[in-house]
Amino acid sequence: MVDFTLDRERDTLLSGEVQHFCRAHERVADLAEDLAKLKKLYWNTQWEEYNFFYMLARANAFQCLKPHILHDVPISSNIPHAVFNAGVNDFTNGWKHGPKYDNVVCEWCVQQGHPTEKCSQINQCVLCYRAGHIKLHCCFPHKHCRDGQIC
Repeated sequence: MVDFTLDRERDTLLSGEVQHFCRAHERVADLAEDLAKLKKLYWNTQWEEYNFFYMLARANAFQCLKPHILHDVPISSNIPHAVFNAGVNDFTNGWKHGPKYDNVVCEWCVQQGHPTEKCSQINQCVLCYRAGHIKLHCCFPHKHCRDGQIC
């Protein structure tokens, strides 16, 4: 109907603007499809990472590697002493939960305080499998727990 009306009006400028809009709309739709596919790939890869993390925890990797990291690190390595000492302090600090992201800006939500891969807007919660929040802020943490199994 739009094409028919444009043909009757014989306004080439308006016709060109409509064509530009249609092409832009097609590009937006194509990018939305690509984004949806990438989101699914990202979530699957995130679950793969979580499963490997779970397997490392079950294998007690921390306790197995701790003596080697603290005592068997070659002194003659190229690691500067300041970096080495900071790494050992971080490794042995039981209260440290992770790096500080005070000056990091997220590329997705453009907010300061977390890197893009930790953004709650693009991550899927590992407890309830929903998007929009992370594990710390989950309202349904036991949604997928099974009776008789440790959650």
